[in-house]
Amino acid sequence: MKGKKILSIILLTFIIPLLCSCYDYSELEREILIFTLGIDKVSDGYVVSAETLDASDYGGELNVKPEVITSKGDSIYEALSILDGKFNNKVNLTHCELIIVGEKYAKEDGIYDILNLVYEKNNLRFNTIFTTTYDSSAEEILMSKEGHETFHGFEILEQLSKNKLFSDNSRAYKIINSIENSGIELTLPVIKVAKSEEKKNFYANKIAVFRGDKLAGYIDDKDVNYYSLLMNEKNSIQIKMKEEDNLINAKVSLKKTRTSIKNNRLNIDMDVNAYIESNKKKNTSKEKLKSALENKLKRDLNNFIEETQKRFKLDICGYGYQLNNYKEKKNNQNWNRYYENLNRNIDVHVTLKEDMEE
Repeated sequence: MKGKKILSIILLTFIIPLLCSCYDYSELEREILIFTLGIDKVSDGYVVSAETLDASDYGGELNVKPEVITSKGDSIYEALSILDGKFNNKVNLTHCELIIVGEKYAKEDGIYDILNLVYEKNNLRFNTIFTTTYDSSAEEILMSKEGHETFHGFEILEQLSKNKLFSDNSRAYKIINSIENSGIELTLPVIKVAKSEEKKNFYANKIAVFRGDKLAGYIDDKDVNYYSLLMNEKNSIQIKMKEEDNLINAKVSLKKTRTSIKNNRLNIDMDVNAYIESNKKKNTSKEKLKSALENKLKRDLNNFIEETQKRFKLDICGYGYQLNNYKEKKNNQNWNRYYENLNRNIDVHVTLKEDMEE
């Protein structure tokens, strides 16, 4: 069933352009359709990896499968030009849904040049999703499933789509907005090649934080859920904790966030709801369980904010952008300083399943 689904997507990719008056079949034949693009900086230049399709005719039977092709140049533009020349065809990025930016490129060169592809003749789409990497190159990620019959880029997109934070905020037009506006910093999902014993060939495990258009560092795996919660990009997150012999599973949601500037200082008031869904041992009082979870959530959220304040000195939650555009209208060019000195008040309200059922 999965193979049929992928094949249907591929067929639609061909059919839609044919319905437009500006295309004909011969024009499609002269183009290389790119579905996923990887961009890396190496010691002696730049490598572009492109996931396209190989349509071969075996005795009158069409066999369609993914193929990764690479090229190298002194710039990404030259590497793309060489990619054109390899096949005597024009590289067509109108169907490119995913761009993977290698860690070294993102740190040293930034992504302005890649964003310029949105405006140029390659016709990259404004809703193309961007990711960066950790401990892997873009080429390694695309090559990690070489020889398989499914498109690696489609699988990555499917995984990213499970988290709104990954799929919504990493589109080309959102990235341009983050870079060009003060009071908010760019963040992108991070993917890496999984270890051999893991089921998936890759996984999204961190959030990359950018200063301007350059990679500044990462939000670690353990904090990604808290970041999603603070960004209102997840309705709820699951928390597991151990209290004495009790194994607690809880669902946590952000009820409300209020932002204001008082005495030239940014103030955040957060109301957090936590619902304890299960508790296996049940040998501790309800009030003690509630208190333990409340303290854990307050501690974890405060630690996360403090850590990002010290490490990045960047407004990764976009509070300054919200205030500048919707409330305070200060047009301040140094909103990061406000986040760095953020004054926060976090209220946590814990409910047990037994209380809900009474």
